Amino acid sequence: MTTRTAAAATRIGLVALALLIAGPEPLALEPSQEPVLAAWGPCGADSPHDDAECAHVTLPLDYDAPDAGTIGIAAGRIMGDQDETSGRAQLWYIPGGPGDSGIEALGRLHAIFGELGVDIYSLDPRGVGGTELLRCPDQEAEDSEEGRELSTEEWAACIDWLAANRSDLGYLTTTASARDLGAAVDMMSTPEDRVIIFGASYGSYWTNRYLNLFPEQPDGVILDGIVPADWTFAEFDESLDGAGRRLLERCVRSTECAAHLGADPIALAEELPDRFDDGHCPDLSNEIDGAMLRLVFGNMMMSGPEVWPYIPAMIYRMDRCRIRDLEAAGALFETLFESEDAGEPASHSPVLQRHVAMSELWPEVGASPAGFEAALKRTTMTTGVSASFAKTYADWPRYPRDELVGVTADYSGPMLLLHGGLDPTMPVERLEALIDHFDGPGQEFVFFPDSGHVTVSDNSCSQSMYASFIANPGEPVDRSCVDTADAFNLGAPETDAPLFGTDDFWGESATTMEIVVIVINVLIAAAMAGLVVWTARFMRRRMARKNAA
Repeated sequence: MTTRTAAAATRIGLVALALLIAGPEPLALEPSQEPVLAAWGPCGADSPHDDAECAHVTLPLDYDAPDAGTIGIAAGRIMGDQDETSGRAQLWYIPGGPGDSGIEALGRLHAIFGELGVDIYSLDPRGVGGTELLRCPDQEAEDSEEGRELSTEEWAACIDWLAANRSDLGYLTTTASARDLGAAVDMMSTPEDRVIIFGASYGSYWTNRYLNLFPEQPDGVILDGIVPADWTFAEFDESLDGAGRRLLERCVRSTECAAHLGADPIALAEELPDRFDDGHCPDLSNEIDGAMLRLVFGNMMMSGPEVWPYIPAMIYRMDRCRIRDLEAAGALFETLFESEDAGEPASHSPVLQRHVAMSELWPEVGASPAGFEAALKRTTMTTGVSASFAKTYADWPRYPRDELVGVTADYSGPMLLLHGGLDPTMPVERLEALIDHFDGPGQEFVFFPDSGHVTVSDNSCSQSMYASFIANPGEPVDRSCVDTADAFNLGAPETDAPLFGTDDFWGESATTMEIVVIVINVLIAAAMAGLVVWTARFMRRRMARKNAA
């Protein structure tokens, strides 16, 4: 077990370690800043799991300013079934986003890790869920333009409301949340416990910030769906398009997919939005233009391996554009984008996401909104995140960047890093410097070519590595399953609930509606042909009578 010197000293000593960045001497907390943990109890009506417990931790609002007051951090846990004689194994989940709730994820985490018997802990970071939720009430009202999501036109009013009503914007930072995490781990663990920190997506960025402050605290660290310290959301649109192109490259290697999309599926994907703008598929193009089609494909790419096979099939169907294809597209839209389960949970804060992004995950110079908008027209698929963020950067009430922004932690403890080859937010090439940085003893990088963002969510091979690392941090994990891990099938997915609403994945057979329409069109054509013949005969007889007269 790693010696956690700060945790073994006192709670105040641990937070003092977090404050080393403020000067050459450790800073002691004032009595008014000492952490206070309320009693654990039921999480309430929105509990993520029957066995989940929740509590609030009172922590300093500003660790450097004793007079600034306190903040209540929402914490959650599900206790595992384990022997306590040698300490307990704790898995601390650090959620992504930014803007995602750690407590809301406890149920999903238990489904994956419950059999390991570990205690699963998490926090709602500052500005999320139960921790001083950051939101714009009018713009996120259910009856607003986009409901709980914010439209492009709503952000200006939201910014004005934040500036006028939220005096705590300067305290909702990644570094502050990293200090909160260190204080919470110290309060809720003992030196005998085995503490594993698991950061997913933006949670890996947050974990890196935590490791800058508390490198001796954890016994092991897992990073999955990795976001490096120097990344910004300005890269998002380009990375997503790149992942989509890598997916379509795989289509050529699938006999069935290539038979439908041909030798150059990327070219077909590039041309299709422009053709929609020119009137292709008129029954659909009245509702969906080229920009919207790119967004459809981009959101499908973000949805993960279960949805990926439908992307080339949708390209094929939108190119063909028969009635059966419109029916299939309608079924897919209803399931993915219009169902009650679609979208982010209520605990998610899109405003906190934008706040952190604009303050420390965006280039300070050189990011033109017009440039991002122009770049969207060159993509095959997108969510338009970079272009949207660019429009709000100039006016956002940002917090100042501290000296840890962009700094990769000097952590030498056990670490397991995992990343997918089709991660839509981060090409693996972008991680080369980070992988080289974390290459010490007990630190291991595992690459899954056919996985997406956060491998543990869709990969049993990855899950087995998690289990091994949690039990024995720093010991080599068994990689033998990587080469035999199930790959998604671009020919047709195996599912009991097809998104197209039919088992006819590529739409090779005409649907009943299409047959009815075809019959009606044939009858109409026949009737029109008969009318033409009758009219011609009538005109000939009329002319004959006229000539005879």
